[in-house]
Amino acid sequence: MGRHIQAIILAPFLFGLMLAASACGLRKNYVVTQLDVRRAGWDTLYVQVQFGERPLFSDIKPAEPERQTVTLFDASFDTLYAGGSLVIPLRDQELGNEERILLEVCGDFPGHLVCEQKTFAASPKRVLASDAIEYPTDSLFAQGRYHFDFEVERMHFGSKGWEPIHRRRPVEGYVLAYVDSLSRAAVKMPFRHNRGRFDLASLDNYRDFRYALHSRLFDGNQAAVHFDVYTDLSPFGKPSLSFEKFVTRKTENERRVEVAKFAEAAGRKIVGILKRFLGGRHAYVYINEWKFDAATRTYSTTMELHWKGAFFNAKWFDIAGRLDVHEDGSGAIFHLLDGNESAEQRWSQHIDGVALSLDSLPAPDLSRAPARRFSNDRPRGQPRHSW
Repeated sequence: MGRHIQAIILAPFLFGLMLAASACGLRKNYVVTQLDVRRAGWDTLYVQVQFGERPLFSDIKPAEPERQTVTLFDASFDTLYAGGSLVIPLRDQELGNEERILLEVCGDFPGHLVCEQKTFAASPKRVLASDAIEYPTDSLFAQGRYHFDFEVERMHFGSKGWEPIHRRRPVEGYVLAYVDSLSRAAVKMPFRHNRGRFDLASLDNYRDFRYALHSRLFDGNQAAVHFDVYTDLSPFGKPSLSFEKFVTRKTENERRVEVAKFAEAAGRKIVGILKRFLGGRHAYVYINEWKFDAATRTYSTTMELHWKGAFFNAKWFDIAGRLDVHEDGSGAIFHLLDGNESAEQRWSQHIDGVALSLDSLPAPDLSRAPARRFSNDRPRGQPRHSW
């Protein structure tokens, strides 16, 4: 009786198993049996692909898809080609140095899509350019210009020679600037055009770069600034080009010019704050003494400021004080030391205390500034700066 019940229970199970096996036997499984890429040069690909049918209990048999598609992707997965041809044109000159290319071939069978992929590389490329960086172009060693007249070459197909190529898209990349061997204090400057201006002070990590540069100049008269140019054609992990520029510590006369420019800019701000009406008849700035603290990169200048009221027979206003300002023009503060009665009265009306914050002053451009000299001993009646 027990065996009879067992047979009744197993019968539906065995029947379902037979149906499943029968269904699997009817279903066809398709595969890619061969995928090869042959090159006749850097700009043409020949694709060889074969498909097969794999029944459940027999060997693979050749099969032809109803439709096959071929797609090429660059390293950014942008489509380079999409179609059904097995002879594919490739604009290799527009690709990066040995850029990875992905080939995908798909066969469309009834109720089934089978695909296979293969990767290969674009041609080796390199860029050439002459010394194309002008640095520095300002007295703070932050600004410069670049003009990369790039020449792009790729390796001959099948040999180790090089040939020039023309790229429609410009060479892009970035520049790493660092002092001596202190690459950890580098600033990174991206570029998308082959010429332009740059300001290192606007980049991340500039404070470390500036500290490294000033430390070298504090220890000696000269520092080497390296510019490594990385492009989309750079060898992996290596710069395409490298330039070296030498920065020399500012001369005494260059610092004198900077002091004069800062004093004049500060004088204009102070008179603008203290004068009662628009437009004064005369204003003069005299510089008595100055010094530069290399450790803090700060100028301290004792100066006199004289200006006259806007009306006829107006009185003169005279003040003396100390101007403290960083080398880049930031943190400017004027400390009042003395003044005539008219000026002190005007000061107390507009300013609390003896310290006046001027925020930032324009950083002098020594590349355009004349080599003006002045003496610490001010000749009376001969103002150095006026407006």
